[in-house]
Parts: sequence; C-alpha cells; structure tokens
Amino acid sequence: MMRKRIIGIITIVLFYSSSFIYSQDISLFVKENTFSYEGIELKINNVSKRETLNKLLETYPSSNLDEFHPFYLNNDSLIDFIYDGPIITNPGLDGNQVLFFENKENGKFEVIASSYGSILKVKRDKVSGSTLFITLDEGCCLSITFDLNFMWMIENNDELSFTHSSPIQYNIETLYFPKHGNIEALNFKVLHNNYNLRSSPFIQDDNIIEEYHKGDRGVVVSTFKSDERVWWFVIMDNKVSLSRKCGWMSSRYLESY
Repeated sequence: MMRKRIIGIITIVLFYSSSFIYSQDISLFVKENTFSYEGIELKINNVSKRETLNKLLETYPSSNLDEFHPFYLNNDSLIDFIYDGPIITNPGLDGNQVLFFENKENGKFEVIASSYGSILKVKRDKVSGSTLFITLDEGCCLSITFDLNFMWMIENNDELSFTHSSPIQYNIETLYFPKHGNIEALNFKVLHNNYNLRSSPFIQDDNIIEEYHKGDRGVVVSTFKSDERVWWFVIMDNKVSLSRKCGWMSSRYLESY
C-alpha cells in the first residue's frame, strides 16, 4: 500500500511539474551558474558544522567544509547536508557533483541522492508538495555543452524519495537564447517528416541540431517572430539519446495540444 502511494505521489509530481518547470522559466538556460545558498541554507557556525560532519569528513578528506550546506531535508530535528562542489566520490574525475546526505543520528550520514553538476535552482511546488532541485552540469575541460538535470524530492511520512527526469542538453556557444517565456508551456507534435531543430530561429545550413519526424513531441517554452514565420523555442522528448534536445523550430508544421 505504501509503495503504491509513493508511486502515485511521484506520478502527480511529474504531471504537474512539467509545466511548472518550463512555464516562463527560460532563466534555466544560462552560460554561467550564479546560484547562491544565502538565505536558503541553515545558519550554523563552522565549529558546530565540523563537529556534526566529523565522521563524514573522515570519509571524504579532500572535501571543503564550505561545500557542505546544512538543510532540514525532512521533518526530523537532525541537520542534513547538501554537498555541492568538486567530485569527491571518485576524485580522479573532473567536474562537480551534488550529494544529498541524510543524517541518521550518531554522526552517521547516508547519501540518498546525487547528481553531476552544481545546484542552479531550488523550487518548491505547492501543488504536489515536492521540492525540485535543478543542477547545471558544465562538464569538464572547458566544455561548451551543458546539461540541465532535474530531481524531485518527495517526503512521505518522514521518508524521503527522489525521482529524476531526463536532462536537457544545450550548447552555450551556438544556442540563440530565448528572450522571454510563454504564459504557460504548450505541448506539441510534429506534423511533417524531416523537420529540423535548430540552434537559432533562422534557416541556415550550419544551425541544425537534430532532425525530427511526424509524431515526435515536445514542449514550447518561448516564441520568436521573424519577417517570414513564427519560431518556437522547444524542448523535445527523448528519441535515442539520454538527453532531451532544445532549440528552435518553425511553428508552420507543429500542432499544439
């Protein structure tokens, strides 16, 4: 019964959060992550933080105390932590990661969720009661391809569970970033075969990201009007790759629903 209830909650979260994420929120598509924990994390002094994290810091000796951010992830009185910094679970890898540590008492912490990248935004969904954590994975080695990762945290009877959706991938050098969002996100389907998703709202040979076909689906988050046509900034559903693609499509052969 409990398992069915949790599955039901997750389904509701995903149903409502699709429009909750994308509606008017083109601010997710950035070239630089400027997120700050100020005003969000709990305020505790470094002495108390170090005492609380003593055993955890022994497990991850290369970590920095400032990269552990205190939170109450559930409704108990124990302080949990979100780690946001360089990869510490496999120090040989470049890049950043986010780890959610739940306090299990007696100085013991358990990793209950993780994501590559760094926190970009934290949102509370009043409809479902879930908390959405969005991370931006900038890769390594001066990569120009970024991934937006989405994690919903759901609490049920003091038990925490996380569910993920497929990341959204974009190129920070070639993408023409949308200037404004829609009032609400619109689902759509492609009406023609061999229909191109482009990095900019113009017909050019060098701005094609991927080709889509009749029946493929996505969501519209912004529009752009040129002299000849109306362009939609869209996020496509998965085809073959693990990541969802985003970019511009001419609305001429797209149908909203």
